[in-house]
Amino acid sequence: MTLNNLLTSYFSAEIPGQISEIFSIDAIVVDEAHAYVGPAAIAAWWQAAQQKYRPIVTPLSATDADGKTRVAAEVAGDFPNSPITLHFTFAVQNDRITALEIA
Repeated sequence: MTLNNLLTSYFSAEIPGQISEIFSIDAIVVDEAHAYVGPAAIAAWWQAAQQKYRPIVTPLSATDADGKTRVAAEVAGDFPNSPITLHFTFAVQNDRITALEIA
């Protein structure tokens, strides 16, 4: 499986600054029924999730449809039923992530 550089950057990010650089100014992330809008809010969400869950994310497969890329990934960390498979649905425009939904 090959992911484009932008999605590879998302899954390999190690600090919030790397996350904020890859999202558009009006990007939205939806995770656990909450929405986070803009790079600063998204970086804060990402950092809080890293500290709380200590996730290790391993992309398993990717499909493109309707202008979006859906990545199935195994997520292991400090949470019940770890590891689990989550689906990350990305919308990308002009070399920035404009939307991400995690389910």
